[in-house]
Amino acid sequence: MGWRNFANTKKTVETPADLKGMKIRTVVVDGFYALQQATFASPKRKSIKAYQDFKSEGDQIYATPAQKAEFEAATKPVYNWFKMNVNNGDQVFGDLETAVSQAKKTVDFERAPCNKRAI
Repeated sequence: MGWRNFANTKKTVETPADLKGMKIRTVVVDGFYALQQATFASPKRKSIKAYQDFKSEGDQIYATPAQKAEFEAATKPVYNWFKMNVNNGDQVFGDLETAVSQAKKTVDFERAPCNKRAI
């Protein structure tokens, strides 16, 4: 299972700091912090034993290239729906794919051994 959460810093900064006595910007920032805790930290803490059991049985977490291709093919209808039903869906989806591609390149670069980095 996977998901992506994106926060728009510009929109967050443009949000009124105080609205009807509520600290809106604080609520947004606290909300994303809670989301981060709920989606990353808590499951990791709860899944350590399950992961260890999984690995001890010789199973692996990473999908094969064939499994990845099968998953991508199965999810195409969701992406197509998004592009057709969300305002500016094609552009939003394209921007998202570009951002993910750039992030992947950065991660791949950071993980590459120094002697294999293409500079």
